[in-house]
Amino acid sequence: MNLKNWMIFAVLSFGIVALVMSSYNSTFQSAFIKTYAQENEAEVEANIEQENKCKKDSECENENELNNQLSITNITQTQTAESQTTLNVIKIVRCELLNDREQQIPCPGGIVPEAFTIIVEGNNPSPSQFQGSEEGTIVTIGVGGYTVSETADSEGLLTDFSGDCTQTGPHIGEGNIAEGEEQTCTVTNTFLIDST
Repeated sequence: MNLKNWMIFAVLSFGIVALVMSSYNSTFQSAFIKTYAQENEAEVEANIEQENKCKKDSECENENELNNQLSITNITQTQTAESQTTLNVIKIVRCELLNDREQQIPCPGGIVPEAFTIIVEGNNPSPSQFQGSEEGTIVTIGVGGYTVSETADSEGLLTDFSGDCTQTGPHIGEGNIAEGEEQTCTVTNTFLIDST
C-alpha cells in the first residue's frame, strides 16, 4: 500500500471511528438522560408518597394521641368510679303508740324524713349536710372514720343507728370506711304517740 492509499485509508478509518463514537455518545447520552429522568421521576414520586404518608401518619398520630387521651380519661374515670368511697345515709321515720309499742300508726303531719337535717363529718364528705330521705342520700367521703348525726329536739323520740354505723350517742352514730367501700348508715326515728 502506497502512502497515498494509506493516508486515504487512515482518513476514512478515522472518520468511521469518529462517526461511530459520535453515534455511541449520542446513544449513551440519550440513555443516560432517560435513566436520569426516570430516576428523578421515581424519586419525586417517592417523595410525594412519603410526604402524603407523613401527612397521613401525622393525622393518624394526632388521632391516636386523641384516642389515647380519651382512653386514659376513660380508664381514669373507670378506676375512680370503681374505687369511689360512698356512704348511703337512709332516714326512716315511724310512729308507735306510747302504751303499745307493737302497734305502728301513721305519723302526724310534719313528721317525715325530710323534716330532719342530717350532718356527716369525716374525711371531706360531700354533701356534708342535707335533708333526710327514706330513699337514701349518697355521700362521697374519704377513707377513715366518720360520724352521722341529726337535729332532733322532739320529745318522745327514739333514735337508732344501724347498718355500717354504730350508735354512740342519743342522735349520733360512727363508722369507719375503707377505700372503694360502699357503706350504708340507716338512721331510724321512732316517735311514741300518746293516744290518750
